[in-house]
Amino acid sequence: ELSSLLPQGISLVSKTSCFIHKTTRIVGGAQVHKAKDGSWVVSIQKGNTHWCGGSLIREEWVLTDQQCFSSCVPDLSEYSVQVGLLHLNSSLDHPRLRIAHVVCGPEGSNLALLKLAKPAPLSEHAFTIQLPVAGCRVTDGTNCLMYGWGETKGTGYEGALKAVSLPMVSNDWCSELHDKTLPVTDSKVCAGGRKDQGVCERDYGGPLVCQERESKVIVGVSIHGRGCALARRPAIFVNVAYYSGWIHKVFIHYSRLEEKLLEEAQTKPLHSGLYH
Repeated sequence: ELSSLLPQGISLVSKTSCFIHKTTRIVGGAQVHKAKDGSWVVSIQKGNTHWCGGSLIREEWVLTDQQCFSSCVPDLSEYSVQVGLLHLNSSLDHPRLRIAHVVCGPEGSNLALLKLAKPAPLSEHAFTIQLPVAGCRVTDGTNCLMYGWGETKGTGYEGALKAVSLPMVSNDWCSELHDKTLPVTDSKVCAGGRKDQGVCERDYGGPLVCQERESKVIVGVSIHGRGCALARRPAIFVNVAYYSGWIHKVFIHYSRLEEKLLEEAQTKPLHSGLYH
């Protein structure tokens, strides 16, 4: 179990806390006090091959890196999402969920929301991760966990879900360490900077998760083209709190759209083409 092997984030937060504390979480009417660590990490697959990481933020929504897809209107027939995986070569039967829509984030965000064709079945091994409070910042020096199936320096790619503890780094210092060659705006956060600990191939789209007491939130999404676990080169992530408002607007839009379609379906006569 990941949580027994890996360090936990420490609770240093900014004045605007990113965390909302909940006493219990509900799955199918039963109380789940603690989902397994990493249970929110999903494998986005192309064909039968792991393509990118992602995070289950609602039963029917996955947050990931937009660059995992060739466009905002890709052919989704070859893509699927698997939840509850601790190893990509697992012999256990994990649900393969079809993607109904890709919703690209605001221009320059690198984010994409994936609307699943049906909600993911939740369990202690497949659960949602909480979104941060909009506009919050986690204090520099806070240790947070980056999750992925990527390469382990020195041992290569193993296919096992891993997590590494990375300290949060201020955007100004992060920009300095990258020789100001990469723009580190408020829409980004940085973490890491230790050699052989960071984001590598197959990690893209995966989450950076911070913790305060029992509350865990996704504060970052790993993105392409930022190097692979280099010394004094912190990884640059999409700042999820910066886009929390947009994410909730997408939720509301699709919820209203589904309600409208349901109302139309209920008022259509049975011989309507809707049923053919």
